[in-house]
Order: sequence, then C-alpha cells, then structure tokens
Amino acid sequence: MRVLMTTYPGPSFYYPIVSLGWALRAAGHEVLVATQPAFAPKVTGTGLPAVGLGPDVDVAAMFRQGFDAKLRATTRLPASWPGTVTGLRDAGLLPGVLRGLDHFRDVAEVLADDLVAFGRSWRPDLVVHEPTAVGGPLLARVLGIPSVRHVWGPDFFHWMDELAGDRLAPLARRFGVDDLRAAGDLTVDPCPTAMRAPGSGPAQAVRCVPYNGPGVVPDWLREPPSRSRVLLTWGTWIRDNALTHLFRVPEILRALREHDAEVLVTAGAAERELLGEVPDNVRLIDPTPLHLVLPTCDAIVHQGGTGTVMTAATHGLPQLAVPQVPDQLFNAERMAAAGVGHYLPTAEASADAVAERFAAVVGDPALRERAVRTAAEIAAQPPLAQVCEVLERLANSERAQGALS
Repeated sequence: MRVLMTTYPGPSFYYPIVSLGWALRAAGHEVLVATQPAFAPKVTGTGLPAVGLGPDVDVAAMFRQGFDAKLRATTRLPASWPGTVTGLRDAGLLPGVLRGLDHFRDVAEVLADDLVAFGRSWRPDLVVHEPTAVGGPLLARVLGIPSVRHVWGPDFFHWMDELAGDRLAPLARRFGVDDLRAAGDLTVDPCPTAMRAPGSGPAQAVRCVPYNGPGVVPDWLREPPSRSRVLLTWGTWIRDNALTHLFRVPEILRALREHDAEVLVTAGAAERELLGEVPDNVRLIDPTPLHLVLPTCDAIVHQGGTGTVMTAATHGLPQLAVPQVPDQLFNAERMAAAGVGHYLPTAEASADAVAERFAAVVGDPALRERAVRTAAEIAAQPPLAQVCEVLERLANSERAQGALS
C-alpha cells in the first residue's frame, strides 16, 4: 500500500501515530507524512519520510489569538469534563469546543489545496490521520479511499462527527465533498478498555507503543536508583505555546519536598528560569523522552497530557495529574476512572492538597496493583503488525469495491 499520514504540526499531536508509521513501513508499505514544511524536520527526526505542503503558518500564534483570554481563566475549568455534546451544551462549554474545531479547520485550510493536489498525483491507498488533522479525511473523500483515525489516547474528540458537519462544510464544498467523515472509516484506539471515553464509538484496539521523541539515554539513567524515584513533568504543549501562567511545577515541587524520594524534573532552559530555588530532593534533568525515563521511576506527577498519561499507563506507574486545560482534565478523569491514579482540578490544587493527594497515590497498594494490571492489559492488545493487516484488508476492500463499480 501507499499510506499518507496527516498531522497537525505539533509533537503532541504527531508522536502518538509514529509507531504505526514504523509498523506499516516494516510490513513493506510506503509511508509519507504530510504536514507543513517547517514541521517536516520533526517528522524526519522520527525516522519517517515527510512531504511539506502549503505555506508555513505559526499555529501557536493562531491558537493564542483565539484562546489566550480563555486560557488565562483556567480556574473556571469544571471539576469534571462532560462526556457528551448535550453535557457540553448544558455546562456552557460548547462555544469553546466549537472554537477549537474552527482552529483545526483553519489550520487544515492552509494546506488543503496542496494536500489534495499531492494526493491526486501520489495516489495513496489509505489515509491515516490523528483526530485534529481534518485534512486527512477530506483528502480520503476526494480520492474515494478509506481514512483511519488514530486517537492519541482517551478520545477527547469522540464527538467530532456530531459537531463537525457545519464547521467543516465550507472546506468540504471547495472540493466537491458533501460528507467529510471527520471520524474516518475506522478508529484505531490504543487505550485500555477502562480508560476509553464513555460514548465513544467502536474502534480497532492496538497495543500502545509509546514514542515521546528522539533521545540519548544519559549515563546517570543507566545506574539503578538508590532510592524511590518520582518524575514530575509538564509536557511540551504549555511551553511551546508560551503559556507560562499554566506552569505549576514550582508549587508542586514545594508540595513534594517532604516526600522521601528523588524527584526528577524535566526542564529546559526556559523552564529552569521559572523554577527558582528547588528543594534538596529534586534533580533537574534536560528534556528526555518519557519512555526512556519512566522504567526507572515508581510514580509520576504531570499535567494530564495524553502522551504522558498513556506512557505512564504502559509502564504501570501510579499517577497524579494536575490538569490545566480541558483535554488534560478529560485525560486525567479517564486515568482516574481506570483506577491507576488521582487528579486535582486546577481550582483545588493547593500545595497542601497536592501533597495529600500524592501521599494517597503512592501509599495505596491496591492502586499500584491496578496500574500494573492496566499495563498488562495494554500489552495484551493486538500488536501493531496485526493492526497493519486490518488496514490492508480495509484498503483492499475499498479497491475491490472501486473496481466493481
């Protein structure tokens, strides 16, 4: 097959689909990742070939323009995130969700002409897209081929088709398409059953093989830790979007200063300037892929990013999340629903509350046991090679239908 993968130009969006791209290539298929030119080096750095399409746009600036004021009012986040469109509407959250959908549509529009032109010349047999890359299902409909939506983890966008019609209709009509099918013809889901979103549709399960970026194992990480080790990470999305008011690491470190453990904190130069003086039990480390660090850790504290939640779940670690934005809150709720950790809504996350909740996480043997069982459940899901066979059958079925018609 020829498989075209499409992604929003951001590591948090792209990295969850990298492992499937590797598996497709290992199975003998030709894979290209379509994205804007400035993001192409990030793609090639993961070992997959890229094609740069459309002009470069500053998607972070676009996002801040539409959402900065809203993100500066994060104390208004609800204690939980509604799981249905009706719930979003009743809670007054639907306008913000629709603004998010508009943002992803606007980004897709930038490369849509080049994407469709390239698709018509390269002729892929299948499109694989992450949930926000709505240009992927658009191209699939234009070419009459199947599209596969690969979710990152808990499916925050399971409502996409229910809401996307009116928002995406102008983009679809430009290319003579009536129904965009934003959810694709098949969803591939790496989540364990207990972590999946209530109300999400049927999906092809796949074993989660976390990829958190390229890296070199540092010398100190090759030595067994001399004491209990906890990782505190805040991901990349908040840093990349210059949302420093959402950087809660300094106060969380104060909450963990009395805990008898080595606390690892991933921090680049910009984050270190925000940290100030750190407690004696803290070890600052350069940004290092989570899948390299977590095998040496006993627990993790984080912001609720999807890649972080899924990588920690894959390694069977107890988790404490302090989410800052809606999708992080949703992820944290699904993580807690699976029984592998706890979360604190932003408005409740005082230093004392963090210390108390963290003690509950690491001091609960039953929670640790559930985390280990969840990791085993993830490992038992269909391997990537088997899912590649499912995608082959999907593409072959569509080709056969096209030949018959």
